[in-house]
Amino acid sequence: MRAPAGAAHVDLTGKTVMPAMTDLHGHFGFQHVAEGTMSKEFFTRDNLIDHMERLAYYGVGAAVGVGDLEDRSDLHGGRTNWGTVPLQVRGETSQRGRVSYRRNRHCLAGFWAQGDPSRVDVSYPVSTVEEARAAVDDYVLMKPEFIKIWVDE
Repeated sequence: MRAPAGAAHVDLTGKTVMPAMTDLHGHFGFQHVAEGTMSKEFFTRDNLIDHMERLAYYGVGAAVGVGDLEDRSDLHGGRTNWGTVPLQVRGETSQRGRVSYRRNRHCLAGFWAQGDPSRVDVSYPVSTVEEARAAVDDYVLMKPEFIKIWVDE
């Protein structure tokens, strides 16, 4: 195959070339990588950006966050008051380049979420059709890209 006229030549001797990977299911921002622990207290703008930059370093070009800490209804008349960190980070430019990050939340149909205690209450816990509809109605207000429905038991 001939290169087009005027094409740049880049010497990649000793390098590995591959397309960017996409992480379609991540729970970013909860981990303290150095300590190997997880907590909601670690879910900060700086930690979320650190995770996106780590992914970029290893060849991940885009990531979808599911189960993010984002302020929403608690479905009992109150708010979670978790803030807007994922919305602030979405599409920002970091020192290593563009951080392409899509955020979404879990919608739990059934019982409480399983897994690490740092994020078991991030999902909407629903057990009736009415609660599921209320959770989806709240989702719509946040304009999600998609809704993950997690059915347990």
